[in-house]
Amino acid sequence: MDNLFQVECSSPSQFMGIIGGVAFLFIVLTIIVAYLKVNKYRSRFWELQNTNEEKNKQILILKEEVEALKIKNATNEQELKYFAETKKALDETQSKCSIFQDKHTATEKDLSKNQALLSSKEGMYQTLLEDYKTLKDEQNQLLEDNSKFRISNARLLMKSEQQ
Repeated sequence: MDNLFQVECSSPSQFMGIIGGVAFLFIVLTIIVAYLKVNKYRSRFWELQNTNEEKNKQILILKEEVEALKIKNATNEQELKYFAETKKALDETQSKCSIFQDKHTATEKDLSKNQALLSSKEGMYQTLLEDYKTLKDEQNQLLEDNSKFRISNARLLMKSEQQ
């Protein structure tokens, strides 16, 4: 066996060939490992790039949503401002309406008093009118009687003068 080892190892070119083969295998192994790492990192890079593209698309969508929400928020703030102004105007109108209702109630009370007074005055007027008509009729009757008496007196005077 020593002879075999000596034969195999005796030649420096063989030794160099073995070392060259081992170095070649080491280089090939290193290249394979580097290639595998490069493929692994390349696949990670593509995955990250795809993920980043998806995230960028999602970010754009979210930015658009944020802008839409900002516009909607501005619109809502404007509506809230108008709502506050409208509420203030409504409160003022309600207070004025309350004042007018109080005045209306007072006016209705005055009206009912005046209507009661008017109806009593109308009753008095009707009574006075009836009394006036009665007195007018009596006056007419008295004037008529007075006229008859004058005529009668004039006739009697004429008769007495003729006699």
